[in-house]
Order: sequence, then C-alpha cells, then structure tokens
Amino acid sequence: MREANKNCVANLKLVEPVLKDSGRYNHVFRREKELSDLIALNDYLVVSTEKRVAIASGFVKNISSCEFTISLERDLSSHKDGYFFVDHYTSNMQLDFNLTNLGYLLEMTPQSDFLRNMIISFHLPAFKQLDADVLEKSQQIMTKLNKCQMQAVLQALSTQHYLLIKGMPGTGKTETLVTLVELLAKLGKSVLVTSHTHSAIDNILRRLSADIDILRLGSISKVHPDVKQFSEQNLVYSTPQQLETIFNRKEVVGVTCLGSAHVLLRRRRFDVVLVDEATQVLLPTTLRPLYAANRFILVGDPHQLPPLVRSQRASDQGLNQSLFSHLDRPTVTAVLSVQYRMNQCITDLANGLTYEGKLECANDVVKNATIKLTEKLDFPSWMALPLSESLDQSVVVLDSGYVSTAKFSNQREADVIYNLVTTMKNAGLDASQIGVIAPYQDQVSLIKSKMVGLAVEVSTVDTFQGRDKHIVIYSCTRSSHAKESGLLSNHNRLTVAITRAKQKLIFIGDVQTLKGYSIFQKLFSLIDPSNIVVLPDEIPS
Repeated sequence: MREANKNCVANLKLVEPVLKDSGRYNHVFRREKELSDLIALNDYLVVSTEKRVAIASGFVKNISSCEFTISLERDLSSHKDGYFFVDHYTSNMQLDFNLTNLGYLLEMTPQSDFLRNMIISFHLPAFKQLDADVLEKSQQIMTKLNKCQMQAVLQALSTQHYLLIKGMPGTGKTETLVTLVELLAKLGKSVLVTSHTHSAIDNILRRLSADIDILRLGSISKVHPDVKQFSEQNLVYSTPQQLETIFNRKEVVGVTCLGSAHVLLRRRRFDVVLVDEATQVLLPTTLRPLYAANRFILVGDPHQLPPLVRSQRASDQGLNQSLFSHLDRPTVTAVLSVQYRMNQCITDLANGLTYEGKLECANDVVKNATIKLTEKLDFPSWMALPLSESLDQSVVVLDSGYVSTAKFSNQREADVIYNLVTTMKNAGLDASQIGVIAPYQDQVSLIKSKMVGLAVEVSTVDTFQGRDKHIVIYSCTRSSHAKESGLLSNHNRLTVAITRAKQKLIFIGDVQTLKGYSIFQKLFSLIDPSNIVVLPDEIPS
C-alpha cells in the first residue's frame, strides 16, 4: 500500500561493497523491478529492514532504472535481515518556517513596515555622509582592500536601510566582508552574520580579529573546529537572565538563515545583519534574520547558482528568485569586479559568456598565470594543448565525438580524464590542484571510481561552487543528438564551472551534441577554433 502511494520502495537488496566517502557511507540498493518515478535525486529517505525500522537515513546521490545510491551516516553491510525498505521522509518544518516569515511581513510593526517598503514597494535606501572619525578608522582597517572593495565597505557603512554587494568570482568577497564586520565592531555596532551554509558563516568568523567578542549559534557538530570556542554550548550561566545578558553583550553573532528562529534572536536587535550567499537562499528564508536588525547587507552573485527549488511549477512562478535578485539595481548594488583567481584567457571567457566585460584581473601575476610542468614526458599528440604552458591555450576543448552511452554517464570521457590526469601528475602538476566537474552525479561516480588514489577532487557543479583549482576539467557527459533542457543547458551552472579554474580550463564532450544548446554555441564562439582538439578513436581505459 505504501509503495502504491509512492511513499515507500520495497524488496531492495544491498549491493556490496559499501564505500566510505567523507565520513559517510554510500550504499547501492537494487531490485529487479524498475523504480519508475518512486525515487528522485536528492530525496531524503529512511532505511528499514524486515525486522528493524528506521535504522539509517540520508539523501539519494545517484539513480538508475533498478538501483540507486544513498549516502548514510552508518555502514549497513552487517545487517543480514533479508530485504531493505526505504520510506520518504516528509517534513513541513521548512515550509512552516517560510510561511511564518511571510506572515511576519504582514504584521503592523515598524520593522515589518520597513521591510514591506524596501522589498515590496521598492523604496530606495538612503545613504548618509560618513563623519571624519568613521573615515579615519576605515582607513586604518581597509589597508589590504582594493578600490572597489573599499567602496563597497564605505557604502555599507553609509546606508541607512540596506545595500547589496555583488561579489563576482575570485574578487575577494570574504576578505571584504571580514573587513566590514571588523570595522562595524570597532565603531561600536552589533552585527548578525548569517548565510545559507555553516561554512560560509565560519569562513568569516574564523578570520575576525581576536579582540572581537563572538557568539556562534547552532549545533556544535556543524561548526568549524576553529569556531567551536565561540559556540553557545560553551557559555557559562546559571539563570536565563544571565544568558540573555551575555548574549546581548556579544559584538558579532553567527547563525544560519534557518537557525535565525533561535529564541535569543527574538529578544535582541542588531545594528546590521549581513547575509552571505544571499543569491542561494529562498526569498522567504532570507526574511527571518532581517527582522532582527535595523539595516541589512545582502552579498552574493546572481550569475552563480540560484536557490534550489525542486518543483518546476514553483520555479516558473518565481520561487527560485532570491531576495538579492529581486532587489538588484545599480543604485543599491556595490560591485566587486577586480578578481584574483582566473588568468586573462579564462577571464575573457567568463566575461564573454556572462559578466559582460566587467571582470578584470587584479594584476599581471594573476593575468599571466599558467600551469608549469616540471617533468618532460612523451605523451599522445592530443594531450599537447591540455598540457600546454601557453597563456593563449588556457582554455581547451577536447571533442570526444558521439558515443552510444547511458543517459547520464560517459565511459569514454571518464577514460580521457583518467589518462589526462595521470599524465598531468607524472608531469609534475599537483594532483590536489586538479578539479574534475560534471553536471551529473552518475558521471561523478564513474570518474571517482577511476580516480582512486590520485588525490583529485571530483564533484558536481553544485558542490564546487565557492571553490577553485589551478586546473578544472569539465566532463559534459551527454552524447545524444536530441536537444533537452536541464543541467547541461543551465547558464548559471556553466558559469560556475568556468569560474572555478585559475590557470587551465578543459572541456570534454561531443561538440556536435553540445552545439544543440544555445549556451554552448555561445561558449564555442568565444574559444579559438585552434584550441578545439578532436580526440582519437582509441583511448586507453
């Protein structure tokens, strides 16, 4: 009955071995009958046996017709109870949270009225003149910032309502935010630092000056080791009143957007709330921390990945638009455009595809950086461009040609990547500075199975956002002449993939198939045809 209602999948067998991955365990479950549409990628499932209920739970990482991979917190290979069962876990917690946030927006309070004016009526924020004392303290702290970073910090200090900071790839966004928070604290202002992820908050908190009084709210198990000393679990108090007094004295408080419903935040107002990764957060989710502050600063890049919305209908009706994108206008947005990551060739590609020429290299060192081989090797002629140290050959396309393949994986591309990575490593390149990205989890799993022991990071585009490597290899995977919409044709995902690379960017895919997507048509028009290599028919497996 539960399976008929699509709430459960029964009669599953565990396919061994179970592989450990970053502290969790990847389990492959299989059955003879097709899964049909019973399970989808990223579904959260609860695993049971015939004798025990709810022995583990986790997210679906990979799926095919009759099997799927789920990441669990424990290894279930010791369970010999016969068949396994998985049930969908449904929670209304986040829905209730977002509806409550929208409900607060309707209240007749000064803060709700302020947010309605800014968010719904699009009132422009006012900016005040900064006095001499503020400018003097700013100069003392902003010595490491470039001109556009300084301008963003000063605009954030002068706004009386809100400001957006558009941090393009590699532009030193975190350094800018750390400076802003330190300056606000030095000026006697309290700051609530929040974001979509724990890591983004901790990246800011762990770099703040040691003399700033910090409190980190949230589960200590999800907090970076360097920040655990500031956790609320370490507070010493004997009465609720003492706790509130300690909390109200903290200069900087960090918590996720979802964690901003914390009871202590209902009893204190901050001078400023800073929302990092604001372009990745659902608009209703972003609202909650804004109720706790007099001013807000939203930070993000609308050209990177938007909030994750699984319902196509909800996306079509605008749920995937972040508050940042909703408010983004030149008059309210400071732009960080000087980048320290990509060389000139990769920067030109990112500018032509997405950033309209606004990204610029910080200096000649960044502009001219290329890979450097320390060992001279004999290698196949098709590797000449991928291994070239020439700046003009920093972006390369390897045309794998049409291959009859599974829908979301490509063995030929995986073989090409394995051969290329091993040769790079033998030529003296640091394997830890090579990143392999694919739009599909099936392809990521296939490539990972070939990369065992190579210390090369392989992941999806979504996972790689916010990261960078000297060399990035993008496995396009699809080899079919049928057009489709989805991951491969997503402009934002391609932008993320391109802007992860510092010195070398390599695309591998069937060029004829990729030209069926308008975004790849534009991409290829920006790449020198001499940098497109047709791969030989035979590639060692």
